[in-house]
Amino acid sequence: MRGHPLTYPLWITIGALAICLAWAPFGDSDQVAMLATVALIILGYSGFRLSVALAPVRRVSGQVPVRRIRQQHRLLSRSWLELDTAGGRRWLPVYFDPALVTLPSTTAEFGRNRVELLDTGQPETTATEHPGVDTAGQPEPDTSEQPKPDTAAPLEASSAQQPEVDAAVGEPPTGTSTLSRLRVYPSGPLRNSEPVGRLVDNPSRPTPDGAERAAAASRPRRRLLLDAQSVVAAPILGLLWIYTDGGGFPAFAGATTVAAAAAVWFAAIRGSDPS
Repeated sequence: MRGHPLTYPLWITIGALAICLAWAPFGDSDQVAMLATVALIILGYSGFRLSVALAPVRRVSGQVPVRRIRQQHRLLSRSWLELDTAGGRRWLPVYFDPALVTLPSTTAEFGRNRVELLDTGQPETTATEHPGVDTAGQPEPDTSEQPKPDTAAPLEASSAQQPEVDAAVGEPPTGTSTLSRLRVYPSGPLRNSEPVGRLVDNPSRPTPDGAERAAAASRPRRRLLLDAQSVVAAPILGLLWIYTDGGGFPAFAGATTVAAAAAVWFAAIRGSDPS
């Protein structure tokens, strides 16, 4: 079952706040003040990101052709929607959803408080039959004067031998179309310039292994490992903290742990893409 795109960044935010709270009883006044500052930054920036994700997108309305691209810049990896608007090409970052891995070029509908991707099926069409004209457009032969054989009995026999078809479980009527919608959540504002780094376009058609790649990318362990790439700088911040404030190894361990949690949180709340 596909999870909500905001579930992962929210859980990472809660985890980072829990780590700050867990170290508070072991610190002095300066360390507690620093932990409170980090927690306030996490709360404030997370609230800002969530407000952007749930707010309407400005300067775009109605239905717009879009395609999904993946940005890779140093340790940063994000999903973007490339929009072909009347005013030119625009780019919108979105939180990762496994359905984006296999998403071909489609249409996005920008409403008052949401962005939805549309995947419209092509309706099936059938030739219209007209009296006196066959399906190839040629006049039907006139058979009014030819004698008609008595086929009532064979027809009754054949109809009795055929099994009945339940109309309730039959196929949908010809000419109907299906419409599936996928709501996406922006992870940042709309921009006019192309994202920096290497941009990878989605294939025009879904690949055979797309479902497997989407399932593998959505695993929490994989997402944590990718977001933890910047944790390598956490020990440096821990050493910097004990150099300026002292405290020995406990202070180093606490500062390193909080810095690592903040690094993972920052990558998740910005909308990292594990695909």
